[in-house]
Amino acid sequence: MSTLPYSVSRSEGGRFPSYSHQITSKLVFDFLTPGKQYIATVYADAKDADWKENPQAYTIKKGILTNKSKLNLHAANGGGYAISIKEVKDKSEAKGLKRL
Repeated sequence: MSTLPYSVSRSEGGRFPSYSHQITSKLVFDFLTPGKQYIATVYADAKDADWKENPQAYTIKKGILTNKSKLNLHAANGGGYAISIKEVKDKSEAKGLKRL
């Protein structure tokens, strides 16, 4: 089963329904080209994040992804996450980065 890239957003002001619970997403990256490495920057809610009580609690992680990578990401009440993925063109770009 392939997971395609997608985005989800919500608006402020209650015009659209929002979730009132925390969500953990299990992401796979099998849509990436086999044999290539990618640098991912993951912006995600911190464990203590909450849209009302602690809205600016987030983490930023950078690491290596491949088409075999899998991530579990936590989205707090009213929160979410974003991932920037860039193909590694030069091995020096990935130096010191760990697999996510």
